[in-house]
Amino acid sequence: MNTKIRVFGTLLTAALVWTTAPQAGASILYLNPSSPSAGTPFLLAAGPTSPNHVELGAVGNQVILSGATAMTPYAQISRFQFDYWSTSPVTGQLFFFANDGLPFGAGGPLMPNNTGSPLYDSGVFTLPATPTGVFMGASFDNMFVPASEFTWAVVFTGLTGANEAGLAFAEPVGPGANRHPYSYWHQINYSTSWETRESVPVGAKMMFAATFEGEMVPEPSPVLYGAVLCGGIGLWFVRRRMQRPALAK
Repeated sequence: MNTKIRVFGTLLTAALVWTTAPQAGASILYLNPSSPSAGTPFLLAAGPTSPNHVELGAVGNQVILSGATAMTPYAQISRFQFDYWSTSPVTGQLFFFANDGLPFGAGGPLMPNNTGSPLYDSGVFTLPATPTGVFMGASFDNMFVPASEFTWAVVFTGLTGANEAGLAFAEPVGPGANRHPYSYWHQINYSTSWETRESVPVGAKMMFAATFEGEMVPEPSPVLYGAVLCGGIGLWFVRRRMQRPALAK
């Protein structure tokens, strides 16, 4: 009987590990590069004496990672980087949000969800002054995201005088895509709802330069769920049969 229990336990464990294990080998899941000659600067924040004084709050894109399917709806992100520019040192904060909030307008897309905890919050960090074309990155150990329903967003703060900072627009040249290529998500501050900002001129693509690296995570199949269920039922029956003699005494 102990042998049977070990066999069922091994099968059950193997099935569970297979359903949750990601595919081996990180790759580029989204590639939207830029450079000083290719990127179009986008003003995100400016100091109080700048003629362009503005603090737009969180701004970002909703992306679809390469390989996102019904069978691989999640991704394990190992590295993310984005292009920025700033005329002085600036503080920033990076977020990943699931797009499972309320609809934007009547029948519009689902907004990034900030009513609970974001998928990722970097906390405040400091960036040096730099021209457009400099990528800043973050590496992750266990960062899982819904591969086609999440938004990355950045907030810049701490600008003084006439200093300015922002992101850069660039046309994707590799894997992945933008869910809404002609607009971006914008939030005035963390306590307000999101809205989309359309391109000006109309028809211009508004995609910020960024790169995601990682691997797709497969959806557990019904067959494996069945194997797990059968293994659990079998283990229960074996234990019941072992317990009967003891109960009879």
